[in-house]
Order: sequence, then C-alpha cells, then structure tokens
Amino acid sequence: MKRYLILCIIAFCCIGMLPVSTAAESPEIIRFHFLSVGQADCILLQTSDGKTVLVDSGNNAQAKNVLSYLKQQNVETIDILIATHPHHDHIGGMDEILKSFPVQTLYLPPLSHRTRSYRNLTKAVAEQGTTVFEAKAGQTIRLGPDVRIDVLAPLGKKYRGMNDYSLVLKVTHGENRFLLMGDAGKKSEEEMLAHGIKVKADVMKIAHHGANSATSDSFLKKVDPKYAVISDAGKFRFPSRKVIEKLKERDITTFRTDKEGTIIAVSDGESIVFP
Repeated sequence: MKRYLILCIIAFCCIGMLPVSTAAESPEIIRFHFLSVGQADCILLQTSDGKTVLVDSGNNAQAKNVLSYLKQQNVETIDILIATHPHHDHIGGMDEILKSFPVQTLYLPPLSHRTRSYRNLTKAVAEQGTTVFEAKAGQTIRLGPDVRIDVLAPLGKKYRGMNDYSLVLKVTHGENRFLLMGDAGKKSEEEMLAHGIKVKADVMKIAHHGANSATSDSFLKKVDPKYAVISDAGKFRFPSRKVIEKLKERDITTFRTDKEGTIIAVSDGESIVFP
C-alpha cells in the first residue's frame, strides 16, 4: 500500500512538471510595408519568425530614407532582395541596400540596362559577393510552410517596352494573397490571362504607379482584389483618372502613398488589416 502511494505521488509530481498549453499557438504574422518613396516602388515584407524580404528599393534620391526606415523596423539582415526590373525608380537605391545590410540572396530579372543605377547595382553585387539568381516565371520562393512567393511573369521573351519585362510576384500566406505588379503593362496582363495564370488576390499593388498602361478591365476583373495599393507621388498624371475610376466602380478600397504615406498591411494567414 505504501509503495502504491509513493508511486502515485511521484506520478502526480511528474505530471505537474509537464508544460501545459494554456492557449493555441500564435499564428504567423506577415507585415507588408509599401514605403512612401515618391514616384517609385519599395515593398518590405517581415515575417514574425524574423525573415525579411525587400522588393525594389526606390530611386537614388530615396536611398537614405529607405535605409532609415529599414533600421527603424529593426532590419539587420535581408534574406531576399528582389529587383522587379532595371528602371531607376525600382533599383536606384539598391546598391546602398547591398552596402548597408547583409543580403542573403538577390533575384534579378533576365534583363540588363545601360544606366548608372544598373552599373552601380552590378558593382555593389560584385563587391559584396552577393548570391544572385535569375528570376523567371514559374519559380517559387518559399519563406516557410505557409508562405511562398511565386513569380508569375514575364512570360514572353521580347517586349517593346521595359515595363513588360517587370517581374510580377504573388505572395501567398495561408488563405491570403498579395499580387505585386511592379510596372507590368497590359501586354504582360494579356499573357498571364492567356496562360491561365491564377492571379486572384486579396491585395493588389497596382502596376506602374497607377498608369493607364496597365490594370486593364479584364485583368482587374480576374484579380478581383478587396484592396489596392498605389505607390506614387501624385505627379506626372499618375495615377490615371481612368484607373482610379475602375477601382471605385468595383468598390475596391484603395490606398495611395502620395496621400497616406507608407502603407502597412498585416496578414495572419486568414485576415488582412491595414492598421
């Protein structure tokens, strides 16, 4: 009897030492920062487990502002750096990013450009010894079991304008989808639709600062976003009145960096909020 009681006491004590779950595990959170960088693009993704992705870097004039913002967000390392295409308003500050932060991997589209911004970028890549991959449609970049970045476009090999060479990225986080259009135009949109690419998304970063050279009726209908983000300075006839009207007609909640500054969207894999 005494031995039985002793065994019971030992078992009870051991059970009391086991960790007890008092609540469900916290869901993974991704914060999307659409930086206010004037007539340019720069998007920061931060996951709750510490991964950092930067898509584009604004122009040369915005480099200091971008670096300052990244430091404010406690960015120490950039896991993935993506240049959608070589225009200066997308890669202008990228050489400074490479010099200021350890960058694990850089993705570039299969396209070069004879500009100072592109030369500065390639020089910084060589100096820092950054690992570079050529981004192509069909590639998938995984950030975790529930987070992936799919490269949807460009699907063609030759275009009249450089904007259609722009990478189109779809970020999937659980049930949520973010479509980042870069500067891709209507030709690229037509090709994605013709190939049956799944472009449906909850949030759409409108292409080319809201220019009417993109965001066709057929493409917008297929994406069917709840939210749209336009990165622009409100100058040079951007964003187009026609594009703004399309978004209003579809009752798409629209955020603009020229009016609201840096825009942040928070995803928990099921819902999206703009705090």
